[in-house]
Amino acid sequence: MYALVWTFMMTFIVFPATTNDSYYNFMKGINNEVSWYFLFNSTVYNVFDTVGRKLAGYPKCFNMQSKTVIGISILRIIFLATFLLVDFNVAPKWLF
Repeated sequence: MYALVWTFMMTFIVFPATTNDSYYNFMKGINNEVSWYFLFNSTVYNVFDTVGRKLAGYPKCFNMQSKTVIGISILRIIFLATFLLVDFNVAPKWLF
């Protein structure tokens, strides 16, 4: 349960705020670039959130033990760290 709370807390607190400072190169030059950027991010998030929730409803696909769920939550912390490094422009060159 703690892993689930951690995932939602990180998603809804960190995700919208940190993406505010970044951009996509393929969107440069279009009208209302910032509006399209937020629309694109929200659409990608909602599509993959819906797919993930739908797949989680099939017990044969994801019959995981509690250690696996905790491991995935730890990987999410690593994802948070790399996301913040990219956001503050200190990402390691070997990784990105």
